[in-house]
Amino acid sequence: MDKSIIFMCTIIVYLLFLVIDKKMTRLRFRFKERDFELKYPTINSIIKLFIGYITIILLFIFTVIQEKTQFLRIPLNCDPIVLTVAIYTMYGIFVSFIQFLISYSSTNNRDLYWGRSKTKLIIMDSMEYRVFNSTLFRMLLLYLSAYSILDFKKVLLLSEYQDYADSLFYVSITIIIIEFIVLFIKGLMISNVLFYVQEDGDRINTQIKRNIFNEYQLVFNDSIKSHDYDFIKILFADLSNIEKSQRGEMIYSVLYHVYSWYQWVWESKQKKMLVSLEKIFQRSERQNSYYKLASLRLINSNFWNQYEQSELELPFEKLLKIYTKQEDLMFYFIQKESGGDKEEFLSMFETVYKTDNTLLNEYKFFNFPEAIWKAISSQKDIISLCDSARNLQMMERLYHAFESSDYCCTTESLREIIIGRYCNFIIKVLKKEKELVLQMDSRNIEYTLDIKSWKEDKKIYDQIQRRDTSRAYISFREELKKSLKNKLLHYFIELENNELNRSFINKLGEFMEVKYIMFFIIYRILYTGADYYKWKEEILFFKELISSRYYEDNIFGNQNVDFIAKAITNSNIGHRISSNLIKWIFHNINSPINENIVKECSERKYLSLAIFISFKYIFKDGDIYYSPLEEANFLNDEIRIQFTSEISRIRGVMGEKYFIGVLYFIYGYQKNQINIDKLILNGNFEMFMIVSNFINMKKMMEYIITQEWIGNDGVLKFLLIKFSEFEYQKLLSSLDSEVQQNLARQYERMLSQSLKTVDEYVDDLCTRASYLGDDIPQHRKDKAINILMTLIS
Repeated sequence: MDKSIIFMCTIIVYLLFLVIDKKMTRLRFRFKERDFELKYPTINSIIKLFIGYITIILLFIFTVIQEKTQFLRIPLNCDPIVLTVAIYTMYGIFVSFIQFLISYSSTNNRDLYWGRSKTKLIIMDSMEYRVFNSTLFRMLLLYLSAYSILDFKKVLLLSEYQDYADSLFYVSITIIIIEFIVLFIKGLMISNVLFYVQEDGDRINTQIKRNIFNEYQLVFNDSIKSHDYDFIKILFADLSNIEKSQRGEMIYSVLYHVYSWYQWVWESKQKKMLVSLEKIFQRSERQNSYYKLASLRLINSNFWNQYEQSELELPFEKLLKIYTKQEDLMFYFIQKESGGDKEEFLSMFETVYKTDNTLLNEYKFFNFPEAIWKAISSQKDIISLCDSARNLQMMERLYHAFESSDYCCTTESLREIIIGRYCNFIIKVLKKEKELVLQMDSRNIEYTLDIKSWKEDKKIYDQIQRRDTSRAYISFREELKKSLKNKLLHYFIELENNELNRSFINKLGEFMEVKYIMFFIIYRILYTGADYYKWKEEILFFKELISSRYYEDNIFGNQNVDFIAKAITNSNIGHRISSNLIKWIFHNINSPINENIVKECSERKYLSLAIFISFKYIFKDGDIYYSPLEEANFLNDEIRIQFTSEISRIRGVMGEKYFIGVLYFIYGYQKNQINIDKLILNGNFEMFMIVSNFINMKKMMEYIITQEWIGNDGVLKFLLIKFSEFEYQKLLSSLDSEVQQNLARQYERMLSQSLKTVDEYVDDLCTRASYLGDDIPQHRKDKAINILMTLIS
């Protein structure tokens, strides 16, 4: 009975000391360590609590044994006060030692790592120091003080327990002495450890990392579940106390650790071990999963905002890994919170990523932060970026979605959303890094787009085409590639006509089937928008773009033609250009041009003889270059002039043998076939240069002399170039003075309006003539300059 009372009193006294100790140590200076309110106990917290009470029980047992056996021997004449003072002297010595270490730490430049003291870690993380700084150790010290002062024989209710009090005193003294002996030995060892730290502190650094990771893991978890902590704010605030050279390493390591979804797997397993405790300690109401998702997305977005405002400059690879870890964790989190329910998964996914949600303010899947785009500096970075996008957990799940119906993300709508956003992401890569992509070889582009060259992929493509109408058999990857090619095609259409874009289209065109290239060409030639003539003059480029595909079987087959017709109908010019026009073009593209075809070209909207001939030139091989027309007698002046006008806008086309042959056939190989007066009324400089071989110069001069002057600048520019030819130089001098003066006034007016010198003006005309395949030699340029200067002088 006595022992039971003693044990109960010991427990009560211990609990009393716990309260007193907590009150005494509540106001502590805390720099980085933070207290966390756990919703349910962890294994570590339970173990610590268990060890604490086991220690009290052992202390009680040793006290009882001491009272019975007196196995601890202390001289009877030793004054308890002297012993207590000696103990406190030892306590003071060790405290002085700790103060010395604190002073050493503050003056040692190599002591801090990630803002944490290595010296502090060496001391405070040891078992000896934990015992020294424990509540039990302080309780024993307080008991020594009370025992030395009080006379238990004269205290009511305690006098009969004098023997137990003496025994507890001896046990306490023994425990404290053993602790100090261990601490003094530890102090000697610390000196060696400090030297070791100066030489090689990797192991200490690893321990510091582990401690920091555990702390930030708690902050991260608590930030998701409540507003008590702001993970990103705390993380960046802590960075201000860390050496600049270590900030980048720390923030990357911390984020990589906390964003790893394996941590969530581990936490889930730990929770399963404590299901019963969780039910007891956790809040009765279930926390809103959408709130957690909002908190997690807010943490992710806040990091990139804080990063942009900070002075940190993490390399591209680390920024990319942080982002992919964020997205993988988000996917795992949605999957975990939805509990395998397909509808719940879709709802959560749309809540997080849909553009019109009110919860998370327009955040899109594959929306890589601007900091990542700014960090791209090489082809390798672009390849890594696209590869990371394809390897996100969401994409990995979709790759296997057709193999099993168990996945929670196999719905049609979700698949289309993700495929669409992936394609938009690839287009954004091409837009932002166009010059770097142009420098890539075919293998790197193939890896970036995840599309093989059309030559290598032709067999697979044919297999897909044969089952294209049965969507159920198309794999996710094949569907992704198909959607990306369609997206690339529309991206090509949006590009302006310049040398960089033409090179870009030519390079990426290697990875697209011929039907896509055919559509692009048809669209650009028939398109009637503002940049119509800018693209229409690129007939030679279009031919180069498709010329390598001539040997493909059935290039004009129904499958390709139907695709082009349908794409044109569904495009933004579909309301103007019908699919019937496209089918008619390819149905007649192999036929020689006869009267019926010319008539159709004249009557059909958006088509002309020049356009149809251009299509024949682009899509047919060289065998059809000769005799493109059955005869030319049915052609009238309007058709000839319109043809010439359109051809004159095409860059370099008259340097091609095919168009030269067409031109001679249309004009019947005779100079007298052209109508001078109609040509002068409708012609421009380029038109005159194209048909110069069919113009009778004597008749033209007679027309100019006899007719009232109409002021056609194209004629004047053409005459200036023609007068530079040796055989026509005498024509100018044969004109009477009035006509020459009239010419001179007109040339002077045009030169004044051009704001150019004589040399610049003539050089510009010669350059324009060279675009039509007529290179003007230098001696003719000099002659034209001399003629113009003579006239205007």
